Amino acid sequence: APAPGLKRLNTLYLIGQETGRLRAGQAPFAAVLKLLGEEIKADRALLFLYDEAGEKLAARSLWVAVPGQAGALRVSKTILVKALREKTALLVADTSQDALLAGRQSIVTGRISSSICVPLAGHEQRIFGVLFLDIFDAARHFTREELDFASLVAHQVGWGLENTQLTRQLEQKNRELQQHLEALKQLDHAKDEFIALISHELRTPLSLIAAYTGFLQDPGTAPDLREESLRNIEEGSARLIEITDRLVLMMALMNGKQSCEPVRTDLSSVVAETMECLGTAAAARKVETVSRLPAGEFWVKADPELFPQALRLVLGNAVRFNKIGGRVEISATRLQDRVALAVADTGTGISAAVMPSLFQRFACGGTMEHHQEGIGMSLALCREILKLHQGSIRAESPGQDQGSTFILELPAADA
Repeated sequence: APAPGLKRLNTLYLIGQETGRLRAGQAPFAAVLKLLGEEIKADRALLFLYDEAGEKLAARSLWVAVPGQAGALRVSKTILVKALREKTALLVADTSQDALLAGRQSIVTGRISSSICVPLAGHEQRIFGVLFLDIFDAARHFTREELDFASLVAHQVGWGLENTQLTRQLEQKNRELQQHLEALKQLDHAKDEFIALISHELRTPLSLIAAYTGFLQDPGTAPDLREESLRNIEEGSARLIEITDRLVLMMALMNGKQSCEPVRTDLSSVVAETMECLGTAAAARKVETVSRLPAGEFWVKADPELFPQALRLVLGNAVRFNKIGGRVEISATRLQDRVALAVADTGTGISAAVMPSLFQRFACGGTMEHHQEGIGMSLALCREILKLHQGSIRAESPGQDQGSTFILELPAADA
């Protein structure tokens, strides 16, 4: 037979093998308690662990030398509390003589003659739980040597739990980092597309202005062409102002410098005014716009300058990306303390692949804004404006070429 020292070293090695399984997400506590209990001839071994918040201690594993022998017998709370509070291993060699248990004889009547309690501490002295070992036989008692061995095992388990937790945290941080990197790559790609798109958007009206200015400078230009040139220069200038205003607003929103002062607002009046502003664009595409909002029925808290801009962007997209002869319908619903405004169109729709990035700052809604007029920031602007109102915006669509619905939610105001 091996010498006692070698046998104990072998047991410690086997326990180390078991605690190593923690890294694989397994819970080898029953095997550890069995090896430890048999090595120091305990009658019972228990392992308690804290929850992830480190607040609640609960039993995780139990081993008894004789099945059914006092498995449900309570451990000494006095010993447990002292070991955890002082973060130290405790040996109660003889429960009937120990000063710690003076006046607390319930443990003796419960047939526990000797106890060991060792906190499961990591390298940074964080306590993950506790090992508790008992002897029921009044003729036997734990020794200091057995306490030292139990402490070695507790350190192995504590370090194993700490390493497992650190590994999981590292894996989680790595996953988060990968997600952030992927998001940055997507944002960088979208930014490049945005710059290319806005360059095109700026170049178009600038080129028209330059071309028609040349006509005006030519003395031989016919009067009707001069009139057309002035009209096109005016339209190009208005487009440049629109693009510039959106960029300025986006920068103010991004930098937190845009103020928002919501007031009690009749939603139907804002919708009617916006529809009137877009009447020419809707007529050009033969798009029918219909409002289902009764006057004075839906009142919201809205900034009189910012919210109409957001609504104009949403309705403008609904007209611009609609099919010729399409339809836009606006309706509203009261949702407890909020009002949901729905803008439904029969236009190009939104594919499932585009939906997650639809409201990003540099997103262009898939291909629809590449092929048609627009600089790909309308929906991002709407989202930021609605956020200032403590509101939100979301989109629904059955898919590409199947229309879409945008729902804008605002805090309701008393009528």
